[in-house]
Amino acid sequence: MAKKEKYRRNVLARGIAICIAAAIICLTLAIPGLAAEQTGDAVTATVDAPEVVNAGETFNVSIDVANITDFNSAPFDLSFDSSVVNVTGIADGSLDGATIPVSTWEFVDADTLRVLVSMPMGEGVSGSGYLAKVSFDVVGKIGDRSVLDISNGLLANKDAAEILALWIDDEVVIGDSSA
Repeated sequence: MAKKEKYRRNVLARGIAICIAAAIICLTLAIPGLAAEQTGDAVTATVDAPEVVNAGETFNVSIDVANITDFNSAPFDLSFDSSVVNVTGIADGSLDGATIPVSTWEFVDADTLRVLVSMPMGEGVSGSGYLAKVSFDVVGKIGDRSVLDISNGLLANKDAAEILALWIDDEVVIGDSSA
């Protein structure tokens, strides 16, 4: 009986050792792949606004991206100081000549615009350009400034996977048009 028990323990120990070795091999192969995915080059999504705008003027702001691959859709919020500037409209974007349709846009509150741009499901476009253009009226006075804060953004590719992105704000200052 002792011989059978010893044999069973030996088989069990070998089975456990094989499972541990297999788990280590799987982790060794998976972790570098995850690390590479996490540290891959992030796309920058940049609010591009004129540095100085004039009181009473209308100006456009684009949400620029460069070298994006298989882009399909992106929701984002754009916040601003409504005592300085007000949104008057939004236009479709363009990546290397391909139109990026604005699917929906709405005011979350007086100071925040929520936008969704998207290609048809399963389609992707690559290149550089802008996701959308937002038109603003200047309602503040000389010296006022407004940060154009982009937040809650998520770039997705044609497979609905996240495209890593760095979202960059901008600012406008109301200048003197007579100077």
